Amino acid sequence: MDRRRIMNDKFSIPQSLGRHLIHSANTAHFGYIIEQAMSFGQTIVETVFDLVENGFVGETEPIFDPEADNEVYRVDPEFHRDQRDSIELHSYRWAKQVDAGGTFKDKLKRISEATFDKFMLAKRSQIICHDLDVRRWALAAARRERCNQFKASPSWLRNFKIRHRIVSRKITKFVSRSDVQDREAIENAAIAFQLENTTVTEEIGLENTFNTDQSGCNYETHCGRTLDIAGERKVERVVKSKNATTHSFTIMPTMSGSGVLTTPLYIVMREPKCVFGPQVQQTLFSSPNLKKSYSESGKMGKKHLEEFITDVFVPKTGPKSCLVVDSWSTFTEANIQAAIPVEKKVKILQIPPGATGLIQPWDVWGFRIWKNYIKHIEDFVLLHDISIQLSQRNNCLKLQAIIHDQLRSPRYVNFFKYSWFKAGLTGIRPDHFSNPVRFAFHGTEVDCAICSHITMAKCSWCKLPLCATHFFENVHMCNNYIE
Repeated sequence: MDRRRIMNDKFSIPQSLGRHLIHSANTAHFGYIIEQAMSFGQTIVETVFDLVENGFVGETEPIFDPEADNEVYRVDPEFHRDQRDSIELHSYRWAKQVDAGGTFKDKLKRISEATFDKFMLAKRSQIICHDLDVRRWALAAARRERCNQFKASPSWLRNFKIRHRIVSRKITKFVSRSDVQDREAIENAAIAFQLENTTVTEEIGLENTFNTDQSGCNYETHCGRTLDIAGERKVERVVKSKNATTHSFTIMPTMSGSGVLTTPLYIVMREPKCVFGPQVQQTLFSSPNLKKSYSESGKMGKKHLEEFITDVFVPKTGPKSCLVVDSWSTFTEANIQAAIPVEKKVKILQIPPGATGLIQPWDVWGFRIWKNYIKHIEDFVLLHDISIQLSQRNNCLKLQAIIHDQLRSPRYVNFFKYSWFKAGLTGIRPDHFSNPVRFAFHGTEVDCAICSHITMAKCSWCKLPLCATHFFENVHMCNNYIE
């Protein structure tokens, strides 16, 4: 490396710094030079260090020497006047950039970073913001950077949003400021609960740890999205009964920490008279994997909790077990323990109020798949104009019995284990598992394995594609598991 090569380099040290660089490399002024150089490029810093470390400049030699430069101009026939002018022009530009606080590109980067910081602050504070607010933040940052030519144009805004993956989203829930302030306390309580649950499961085992939760299911429910022509503003779709889409019943499934969906499924139907009449009793659908009850509203009460503990939960537990429940007021330890026989020891872990959506296994994972399964069946019946009224009492019971049986398949053990892992109640991530909805409905099988009708779903036990008649109407309850 020689002096001529350095002078021919387009990125050599600018003359605007000459008066500073004349000082030797070991003076106190050298730190100021490095600080100035850092503002307009790493290349200059590397050049300075390269000169000093490799002996091209001694401890007392000036790094910039105009006489040496003129000597290069005289003795080098290849170094023309226009090249010298080019170097001087670059030096002038660099000097202006230092005075202005950096290049336009550097300023754009700092403006973008400052704008994104403002956006993240608004996001963490859960405050509504729009494109106009982003442009205002950017223009305010541009003023601080003395970048008057920056206009926060629509194209800049579009590129900024793409770069940071920012899109417009529908607000799913409005909360008060007190809710936001309480969130930290809720998260801390959730972490403490996760640690307590881990300690208990290590003591009694995952196979003896259970989670149950109640969830309302509409008598008729469908997916909230559909295919349509782009730009269509009004999207309406037919249902079999509008009344059935607003009335519901309650299911209460139970799963163990080892990934087993226990049986039977507890279900509370809506009966205005709070009783199944004699005629209804004779025709009411029954199945070994269903435990039926009723209420005027279709919701659970203390009586139903006692019935669930006595007839559903206790028969499936050993001498020592643990039950994880949410903060529903009826789920008090006193109410639960009152229904448990004295020979059974059950530890009750109640999820802290407000933390159900964070650490309740059924809420964070299980119910989403369960209800998607229902929607796929309902949509299939409507699309293919099948003469089945799924909102009728017996058909609701039949559908829940079939779904419960399908999800009990050994194929989905890791699926339920993942519910515990996702909720943070176990630290063991399960191996790969099949998604029940994808396995049942997203296959390529078109025809039923028994007849030639179109396939409604694929059985999670025997893997046979079945039509509505053989899957639903004949109540396909299977125990022939094929890997």
